[in-house]
Amino acid sequence: MSVAKRTPPQRPQQPGRLNHCIPPEPYLVCIKSSCSVPEKMHAQKVLKEHGLVGARYPRRMAEVPEAVRPYFEAVAAE
Repeated sequence: MSVAKRTPPQRPQQPGRLNHCIPPEPYLVCIKSSCSVPEKMHAQKVLKEHGLVGARYPRRMAEVPEAVRPYFEAVAAE
């Protein structure tokens, strides 16, 4: 006898919005454009070490590790 696998209900995909549980913020974080290339590479390396890549990329300043927080800035989400 086989048992049917149940999949959790999925939210409909909305264009231009991420489909996950974190509510959208009025701003996002990004690496400052004034940072040098070595600083940007260091920040990305630290994020990767913390597993904060891809879908887990920080969206709020509080999610950015303190060691590289000076390299980030909040920008308005469009």
